[in-house]
Amino acid sequence: MEEKIKDIVNQVLLISQKEKILKQEKFKRGDCFNIFEIMRAQHDEVTTHSAMLASLLNPNGSHGAGCVFLDLFMEHVVTPLVKGESSNGNSFSFDMANSKTKVEYQIGDKTNDFEEGGRIDILIENEDSKKAIIIENKIYAGDQKKQLYRYYKFAEKYGPGNYILLYLTLDGHEPSEKSIKSDSKTLEKNKDFYCISYADDIAKWIGSCREKAAARPVVRETMTQYLDLILKLTNQNMENTIKEELVAYLATPENIDAVCKIQKVYDAVRNEIFNKELKKQVKEIANKMKLYFHPDFDITNINWCKQYEGQFYFYKPEWESFCICFEFMSDGLKNFNYGIKYRDASKIGFKKDEKGEMYSHFGGSFSEWYAFYKPFPIHNWNDETDFEKLYDDDRTFQKLIEDKVSELLDNLKPDKFGKKISL
Repeated sequence: MEEKIKDIVNQVLLISQKEKILKQEKFKRGDCFNIFEIMRAQHDEVTTHSAMLASLLNPNGSHGAGCVFLDLFMEHVVTPLVKGESSNGNSFSFDMANSKTKVEYQIGDKTNDFEEGGRIDILIENEDSKKAIIIENKIYAGDQKKQLYRYYKFAEKYGPGNYILLYLTLDGHEPSEKSIKSDSKTLEKNKDFYCISYADDIAKWIGSCREKAAARPVVRETMTQYLDLILKLTNQNMENTIKEELVAYLATPENIDAVCKIQKVYDAVRNEIFNKELKKQVKEIANKMKLYFHPDFDITNINWCKQYEGQFYFYKPEWESFCICFEFMSDGLKNFNYGIKYRDASKIGFKKDEKGEMYSHFGGSFSEWYAFYKPFPIHNWNDETDFEKLYDDDRTFQKLIEDKVSELLDNLKPDKFGKKISL
């Protein structure tokens, strides 16, 4: 078995080398040019993804295609979900030609019980506002307390059969219980709301829209770049010919046992890499920048692939409550963010004014633990090019960490922040 695994690894490396050559050729042709990545906007839920989707779903959008794209969305996404029936058992139809699309639609201030209010990411209404498609868009942000329930309560005003509530994520996972559970009701999947994904639903829909945009080259090419971004974010950007060759080689009776064994140790391998190389670089950064890090960090084996466990942080000795933290907020080395966080649970609730001031100054997202957090440039560690940044001669990963730490420290200075802030 050991020899068989070595043979498989060697053959996969040969196939992988072919893909690198193909990618080099694409680079030379300019096929790797992507305006979303150049602008570092690939992870922004509001100004990139919600804005892009809403623009295409708007019959009056600058794409000039009328309701064609909205019609395709109904055909490829909505209709297969409801199969002619809404969450309340009545037929769901929608007057696409006379609809209006809104982004970040304010439905009122949140009530004390968190059961009303908030902002809907994408709202598509009939002109008479009697029917609606409501989309909650989640790229990396976590669910808020009773969030989807609040949007469900808002949707009820349209009446039975006149709305559909969609929960959109990269992989189509379900919302957390805290988002769908109120004091009196827990929302039911495929009845009160539906889950859709970028990986499947949005990718296929954008592909069909691109075909219809053949006579609109600017729109078509923008869709091409956006689709490329989606495929990258959902780890579907392997060259098709390489994928087919790899699958054909691995999916054989003589290889399947070894493939399964490799798959079983996949997370263990990634953890081993991080517990050796990443830890070493983090300690080097702390020593170089004269910062402290978690006292158990260099003696504990961390499960980096587990949500919230894979993290490291820096702080100064005079900081009482906060630290600069880098953390995987989703399982499987996904959703890698950085920001300013309470150092441990005992500190939560301390220095509330300072926490609010930091969020106002830095922006991004916030939570019970974080004053704010933002996506790190390497956001999902599921591609070989990401791991290469740990080992390359330029020390790319280490420099990125240093840059973000320096940026935060610099912006916390009184001349930048506006006053001296106690952490």
